[in-house]
Amino acid sequence: MHNQDRTVLTQNGDIIIEQCSCCDNIVFIYRNILLKFTPEVFQDFTTSFRKLNFERRSYVFEDGSEKMLVNTPQKEIQLCFTKGEFKQLCQALQEATLMLEVHEILCP
Repeated sequence: MHNQDRTVLTQNGDIIIEQCSCCDNIVFIYRNILLKFTPEVFQDFTTSFRKLNFERRSYVFEDGSEKMLVNTPQKEIQLCFTKGEFKQLCQALQEATLMLEVHEILCP
């Protein structure tokens, strides 16, 4: 991904979701996590992520904080979010999806 060839789909706090204009890949950056998707896989990820229920998947950790664990295809790696972080991520994913839909309509 090249700096000059990307479109920011959404940026909210620590979250940036961009699309590379040369390869259409979507990069999701959250703090020190960077995930790269094809547009199709990004849509699947967004749909799956937004179906998660924080209350059903959250655990109280030793420090007293409540966090939700999200499995990844790599069984040794799980993502962990507080309720606020989860809501912020869902909002960012929705915004990015809407921007992709707008881009598809305007630039078929």
